[in-house]
Amino acid sequence: MTNSILKNSWIKVERLKVLFSFLIFTNIGQLITGIVLIYLLKDNISHKTLILWFSLLTFSVTFSIFIKINFNKRTQSKSGSNQLNARLWEAYFLVAVLIAGITWGSAGYFLFPSDSIVNQTILELIIAGIIAASINTLSPSMRAIFIFIPLTFTPLLLRIYTSDNENAIVLV
Repeated sequence: MTNSILKNSWIKVERLKVLFSFLIFTNIGQLITGIVLIYLLKDNISHKTLILWFSLLTFSVTFSIFIKINFNKRTQSKSGSNQLNARLWEAYFLVAVLIAGITWGSAGYFLFPSDSIVNQTILELIIAGIIAASINTLSPSMRAIFIFIPLTFTPLLLRIYTSDNENAIVLV
């Protein structure tokens, strides 16, 4: 019985290592994508809104990096992996996913350019790309996928369906 508990614990820790290993690449990708998005929308969205959204993105990335660094310290120390509380670290990871989902969801709602169908299309493609990338990087955790995708996609859908632009619905 004890052997199966240790094996199960080891599997959870290894799954967390896989999840945390993707964070550096996803954070770099999020920052680059955020900068590109701001550049493309700078003429259609107020600069104050863009700065606020990018601040939220920066917080999200910083939080993820913070927990990744602490996770790495914990797992690289002697006997760190043996004493690791997998549930606690999964909760930290899911909070980071929650913040990222809220960040990208808010982009779909608050950065939606009502007067430019081209920029609406760009925003929708960027968010679809973020979601597609998240499926690969979050695949070791179905909870993370079920948190991130609805938080990211639902605000964009709400904004599209409540917009006065008839062409916006066609893009969905």
